[in-house]
Amino acid sequence: MSNPNTTEPIFNPYEIIEGEKYMSDKQLEHFRQILLNWKNNLIAEVNRTVHQLQEASASNFPDPNDRASLEEEVSIELRNRDRERKLIKKIDVALEKIIIARRIKRTTDYKQKTKKIGRNEKCPCGSGKKYKLCCMNKIKDIK
Repeated sequence: MSNPNTTEPIFNPYEIIEGEKYMSDKQLEHFRQILLNWKNNLIAEVNRTVHQLQEASASNFPDPNDRASLEEEVSIELRNRDRERKLIKKIDVALEKIIIARRIKRTTDYKQKTKKIGRNEKCPCGSGKKYKLCCMNKIKDIK
């Protein structure tokens, strides 16, 4: 998909399953893996740049033109790394949003699964009384 020398993420596209809900757990995990791989590639590039800069600073060019060319290359490289640093922050924010989306999904799934007890239904404690005459007032007192 891309040049191996760039920090662009390489991933397999997600294959949608018929009837699958939008942003299901599988989709969230797929996007999380894409972001993690992209972040790891960026971090590897940062480490490579650090080593290159250390090697470049060790070299001494007697010619002022060579020295100026090296300084310009270093300046461009540092500017690119600064952009990537900002991108890593944005990736971290997106990963955090995925975690929050999973938590919200779990709580809404739980709320949908738990049925609200009606006032006139039998109490779930097993007493045989109506809920409104048995445990409903106890729960209100606790709150």
